[in-house]
Parts: sequence; structure tokens; C-alpha cells
Amino acid sequence: MQELSDWLDREAVTLENPRGLGPFVLVCDHASNWVPTSLKGLGLPDSELERHIAWDPGALPLARRLSELLDAPLVHAAVSRLVLDVNRDPSHPGSIVTRSEDTDIPGNQEISAEERARRVQSIYEPYHRTLDEVIEQSVARNESPQIISVHSFTPIYRQEQRPWHIGVLHGEDERLSRPLLELLRADGEFCVGDNQPYAPTDGVYHTLHRHCTRQYAGAGMNSGGGMSSGAGSDSGGASDSGGASSSGTASGSLAASSAKANPHTNLNLRSVLLELRSDTISSEDGREQWALRLERALRAIH
Repeated sequence: MQELSDWLDREAVTLENPRGLGPFVLVCDHASNWVPTSLKGLGLPDSELERHIAWDPGALPLARRLSELLDAPLVHAAVSRLVLDVNRDPSHPGSIVTRSEDTDIPGNQEISAEERARRVQSIYEPYHRTLDEVIEQSVARNESPQIISVHSFTPIYRQEQRPWHIGVLHGEDERLSRPLLELLRADGEFCVGDNQPYAPTDGVYHTLHRHCTRQYAGAGMNSGGGMSSGAGSDSGGASDSGGASSSGTASGSLAASSAKANPHTNLNLRSVLLELRSDTISSEDGREQWALRLERALRAIH
């Protein structure tokens, strides 16, 4: 087997502003559409890798601006979710998909257990290990940091227009989401979704559930604490799929080794997942407006 760094061509995770002193940690699970050269684009043309099935367009530059404004560390994935979705447990059907919305993913068809293990060990594990370390350092500076995950979603999905400008996603813990919803809805200017266009029951809350809640127990658990029954969506899963097809689940030992409880879960950290409609953050001006708006709201809550 190649050295992990050789086949990936890059580190699987990027940490920016590691010394940020603010009481926030920012996460961007689907920041990149990069596919390692050795995987030959997963058999897809470049045009497919520009689509939302491969990443969350606009999410990373927005997260970077928020990192500046909030003086917050930012952890983001450097590999496309089509290779492996870090926002899915390795045992979840949406971890490595064979079909995303209307697109077959040739490079994920019938992959071996060894190939699956390689992707988990070189992408999923270092990503979540880095986030563990960043949260640990943040907890040392701020007793209860808030963990903010930044995503984007498509304006139209399966021929249906989505009305929301932003969605605020949360689990049962609404300490952060409830006041944020109230502030974003205050002037009536925006259509703000409460667990829309997705909800934790869609499986989109894995990263936050794993790192922020006491209930995380191990492999195959979705963000609501129960067994997940479906694959992803255009944000939390691998694509604009609403039902992506999987290449098979990880072995029990692999899933168990990758889904250990985290050292921070006893703190029950406040968290929220922000879904921005991609057309509202496609320009620098649009991203700046949303970054400033979100900074004001988050600082007001903290």
C-alpha cells in the first residue's frame, strides 16, 4: 500500500487561524472538490466535479471570512466528499457513494475493503482527530466554545425551487439555534429554515454530533442518536441526492475504530449547522453580507 500522503497528493484536512482566541470553532466539511490524481477523477468529467455533488460551493470562503471576523480556528476538509464524506460515519451508507442524485460515480463502484479502509484512515480519521485537537485547545481558552459548521445548498433541487435563504440546523439542544433563528428572522427580510432544507434525521449532523454531544455512542449512529436509514443530501451527504447509493458499509472493526467517543462530549458543547443557499454566497459581496450578519448574531448570542 502507498504511503497515505502519496496517494492523496495533499493533506486531507486544513487548519486555518489555529491561534484564534474567539469563543468559536468553525468547521467546513465539504469545502473542497479535490479528487486525488490516483483516483482519476473517480471516472467523472471535470464538469461533474464542479457540481454540488462534489462539494459545497461558496462555503469555504464564507467560513474563512467568519474565521477572520470571529477570530476563530477553522477546520476544513481538503478532499471531495465523493471520495469520502467526512460528515458521515464510515459505516453509514452515505460515506462513499456509488450514485449521487442522477450521476453514477464509477470510481466508487465495488471498491474493496482495503480501499475503503485506506480512505477512512487517510481522510476521515485525520479530519476528526484534527477537529478534536482544535476543540480541546479552544476549551482550554474558552470553557464552552460554540461549534459552527458551514455548508451550502442548491437553489433548485429535483425541479423544485427552495425558498430558504439560510437554514439553521440543530439537534435537541437548541441553546444556540433558537436565539440564532430569532435574530435572523427579526427583520423579516429573509426566509430562514428551522431544520430546513435538511434536519439531523437526514444524517447531516454527524460531525457536530460526534464532537459536541454526550450521546455519541459509535458507528452507524445518526445525529439524532438512532440508527440512520438513508444516505445523504446535497449538503450533509455526498450530493444533491436525497437518497444516494452506497458502495457498501465498513466492517464492524473499521467502523468501531473510527467512531470512538470524543473527549469533549462530557461538555455538551453548543453547536449549529448553517446552510446557506449557494446563489446567495456565490459573489464576494454576498458572502461579505452574510458573514457580517452572522457575526453580529453569533456575538449577540454569546
